[in-house]
Parts: sequence; structure tokens; C-alpha cells
Amino acid sequence: MSLLGSLFGTPNKEQFARIVLDALQALGDTGSYDAGAFKITVSGEETRVLFLANGYHDYCAAPGDKRRGVVQRLADLLRIPALAGVSWDEARPSILPVVRERSYHECARLQLHVLGLEGAADVPPTRAVAPHLLASIGRDTPEQTHHVAERDLKAWGVSFDEALRVAVANLRQRGARELTLVQPGVYRSPWHDTYVASRLALIDLFSKLEIQGDPVALTPTRSLLLVTGAGDDERLCQVAAMAEAALVHDRPTTGIAVRLVDGRWAPFLPPEGHPAHWPLKRVALTSLASEYQAQKALLDQLYAAAGKEVLVASFQTRVHPDGPCASFGTWTSAAREVLLPWCDDIVFVRSEKGKEPSVVASAPWRQVQQIVGSLIQPTDMYPTRFRVHGFPTEGQLHAIGMHNALLVQP
Repeated sequence: MSLLGSLFGTPNKEQFARIVLDALQALGDTGSYDAGAFKITVSGEETRVLFLANGYHDYCAAPGDKRRGVVQRLADLLRIPALAGVSWDEARPSILPVVRERSYHECARLQLHVLGLEGAADVPPTRAVAPHLLASIGRDTPEQTHHVAERDLKAWGVSFDEALRVAVANLRQRGARELTLVQPGVYRSPWHDTYVASRLALIDLFSKLEIQGDPVALTPTRSLLLVTGAGDDERLCQVAAMAEAALVHDRPTTGIAVRLVDGRWAPFLPPEGHPAHWPLKRVALTSLASEYQAQKALLDQLYAAAGKEVLVASFQTRVHPDGPCASFGTWTSAAREVLLPWCDDIVFVRSEKGKEPSVVASAPWRQVQQIVGSLIQPTDMYPTRFRVHGFPTEGQLHAIGMHNALLVQP
């Protein structure tokens, strides 16, 4: 049974426990489920245990529109106020920057909306490290990292900027202070913790590397940071291959490379014709496909619960192992409203009753926007999506044409 089905149907005990666990995770906590005892335990500096029998009874008895309230009440009972009663002087030595992919924060926000808990969480403030990477603050404990929320900063009388400066200073003193040289021109992280991507905030760490050109970094997993130089074609290809292999492992983060220019990180992809263009783009597309898939699943649930007919288009890719690769989205005539991913190309599909859907046009995004830009509206979603209404006219489809054989060939 899907989450939506569980919210409005009658879930079994395991499904109900999963709903509560998902709510906890969206609120920033994690718990463990004991099926035999039908209970959830949240461990940390303080341990809380909730037996689910009464909550399960209340949930099943509640009307569909009241069930979210039951879940919220149970999640609130389990949540540990990790920093309640902790002073700034106590917290200061153990706070660290937590750099995560932006989609992680956006999916957590969507999960709260799906569960009807959007007003229940004090979302941690963040600062952009790069357009796709955000830094928050966490208090590191042996059990887990507790996110520092706005309420915690207010209780301490400390601004986010001040707390972030302290967190970065703490991280600088933690563990090895240099990257490990793997081979000439290629470095990797020596740390064995979950703050590897956070080292991107230590700008001075990248100032004395023996590389060609500006530093280029990849953080494909939470435990791996790879660095080489923007002017080293061969090493860029090697680092891309290392990142691509790492992405298949547990806890992936992002395959989008960043380049350090004037003390700031910015997304990096060499132009077509560069030896590293396709290798780096393949890694980026693998990462983006995963992020869009997670976003689509949550948006589908959200619109279904609201009774809205919105087609959330998939972010699709065509990848050649040793050559060109591209992303594309499908704009179909079968839906009045479509949420398109930001991609290389748009494929237009006409669907008519009694006939097989057919591709009637295909072109790069920029060309499509020039011809039918009035139908395309930006949103504030991340990964980036655009809202489109209706379908192009025959004249517009003719102007768009069929331009990308990579996409329309079976």
C-alpha cells in the first residue's frame, strides 16, 4: 500500500509504523521499529519509546482528513528536543557545518507537506555553498548530528552567521588538515566521518595543492571528496570516473563538479569538445536523475492528496558509456498542466484517443523557450521545474521541428 493509500485506507501495523517513521525523518529525527513489541524507539542523549497500539487504534478510527493530526501528535511525542536546555557555551565546542545537497532539504520540506506536517518543524537555516549545495549547522554527538534550528539560535542569542563561523573554525581543527595525494594532480579526502563535503567550506584547504589551474572538486558520497585542477584534462577525466564509480555506493550526495574561483564554488562543466565534458556530464546527469526521481515521487503524492491533476514529467537521460549524453523531458498533449524538469531537450508527444502516442517535435530547451516561452512559467522548486499549460500549436510545433536524433531514436 502506498503512503497515500495508508493515509486514507486501513494500513496494517507495519505500514502504520512506516508512516510514523517517515514523519519523524521529515522532522529531522530517526527511530527504530520493533515489530514484536509494536513500538518505536528514538535514541540519543535522551531515549524515548512509544508503544503504537493506542495510536494505531486512533489512526484507523479517524476520518481521512484527521489522520495527519494523529501522525503529528505521535511524532511530537517521539521527537527529542536535542538542544533544549543546552547553552551556547556548552554547544559551541561541538557545532560543525553540515554541507548537504540542496535537494536533500527540498525533499524534506516536500515530505512534511505530504504528511501534513509543514507547520510542525523548525527548519534549520542554511547558506548556499554552491547553487546545489547548502550548509546548515549541526551539533555533533557520539550518537548522531543534531540540526541546529532557528529556535536554538534565538535561545542562544547567536546569529546564524556567527554560529557558522564558529562551526567552520571547529571543523578546521578536526582531524587531518591536508588532502591526501592519490597521484600527481589528484587529491582525495583522508577523513572518515560524515563531514567530508563540509570541508568545501575550508577554502584555505585548497590553496596549496599541486594542480593545474583552479581547484575542481566532486563530493559523490558523504565520505569522499575528490580534487584536481581545471587545467588538467587527463586528471579531470580520471576524477570523473572515480566519482561515477562512487555514486553507485551507499549515501550518494552529488555528482555535480564545482570550481573554486575567487574564494567561491560554482558548478563546473567544460564546453563540448573538451575531453572531460562528457565524463563530467555523465556523473552530473546520474546525480540529477536521482534527485528528480525523489522529487517526482513526493510531488505525485502531494498532488494526488490535493486532488490536482498535474503531470510531473520525469527527468530522462540517454547516456553513451564513452560518448555523448543528454537529458530530456516530455511535454505531452494528454495533460493540461505539466511540470517539466530543466533539461537539455524537450520532446513533444501528441496523445489522441484511439491512437498510439507519437513524437511530433524535439528541440533543445533554449530553442523551445524562444518559440513557446509564453507557455512556460518558472517555479521555485529544486531541482528546477517549469510549469507549462496547454500544448503548442501546429505552427509552433513546425517551428520547433525535430532536431535531436539522440533523443528520438529508439
